[in-house]
Amino acid sequence: MITKIRSEEVYRHFKGEEKLYKVLGVARCKIIRQSDLKNLELICHAKDCENPDEEFDVFREILEEINSANVKFWINGKDKITYVVYQQLYSSEDFPKNTIWMRSIRDFTGYKNLEEGRRVKRFELVKDLSLVTNI
Repeated sequence: MITKIRSEEVYRHFKGEEKLYKVLGVARCKIIRQSDLKNLELICHAKDCENPDEEFDVFREILEEINSANVKFWINGKDKITYVVYQQLYSSEDFPKNTIWMRSIRDFTGYKNLEEGRRVKRFELVKDLSLVTNI
């Protein structure tokens, strides 16, 4: 199991060798009020991996020292779930290269049960980037 997610790491999705993603950071939900916006910078919109039609604003603290070591971003919400924000490094029929996604850290680091009964890691860290040709 993946224990710590770091920005700039590249992961391969279980669906194929070419399905590569770069982690942008870890995000936590918090209710973002109008008064909070003076300390936050909107950096991107991320698609929910479970519902790609739904997008979330991803913010970064302007004052970096406020962040804990592993939390880089904030997403407006109250569910207290930690998410991985990651960038698609390939083009597909449905989504262009560089599409930004978000997925709960539990789901990102977890396993997928396939129909034939096999259990696989959803994402694998690519340790040797020299072997990757499409990034």
